[in-house]
Amino acid sequence: MINFFRKTRKKLADDNKFLKYSRYAIGEIFLVMIGILLALQVNNWNEQRKSISTQKASIGKLKFDLIADINRFNYLDSIYNSWKKEVDFTLSEVLSGTKDKLSHGEYSIGRGSVYYVTLKKTMYDEMTNTGVFYQLDNHELENSILEYYEIAEFELTKLNRDNQNMNDYFLDSSSWEQKNLNFRLLRGRYLDDIDWSWLQDPDSKKFKQLENHVIWFDYAIMANQLVLSQLKDKAQSTLTLIDDYIDESKDFLK
Repeated sequence: MINFFRKTRKKLADDNKFLKYSRYAIGEIFLVMIGILLALQVNNWNEQRKSISTQKASIGKLKFDLIADINRFNYLDSIYNSWKKEVDFTLSEVLSGTKDKLSHGEYSIGRGSVYYVTLKKTMYDEMTNTGVFYQLDNHELENSILEYYEIAEFELTKLNRDNQNMNDYFLDSSSWEQKNLNFRLLRGRYLDDIDWSWLQDPDSKKFKQLENHVIWFDYAIMANQLVLSQLKDKAQSTLTLIDDYIDESKDFLK
């Protein structure tokens, strides 16, 4: 094509046909410009495909992190539900004033720590560190992901701190006698000389201490379940947006 224009231009110049030569020269420049623009467009399109392909791969991995979080929340919720049943039983049966002795499980309920809750955010950290996260062309998805991790980090930091403070308080407030009794019940040794008379006295110090532990443990369980439920709902809504984004990306990359 270029050789053709060169030959034509030379012939017109030799024939001294300036007007025709000018037209051909302009046409040649115009075609070269179109070729450059098309090359740039193809290059931009290829770069866009690469970018979207990278984003899609990262978002796909982020999806698995969110699913792992949801599975973790569900697992903890099932444990909290079993603890809630134990708490309800303790409040209604164990602390009813009719028990003459307690098992280790009944006595130790409310004295253990609530689980430390963490997130799986490996891919989110990688996406923010590499800048892939900020290249997303879906602002709704970007905001949803950002809100999930910001809210989760804030709520879980506070929740874990409160759980640890409660556990530390109960450990510090437990007397040597309480720890010794818990140990004996756990090992099933030296049980015959245990004085359980306080179980029939709701006004006694030991009864009030156990009741206080159980009630605070009940509050902690409910607080943990509420936070995990809110985070799970947010993760689920983010997963829906991710699935929509992946489907749209498939259409573009065809």
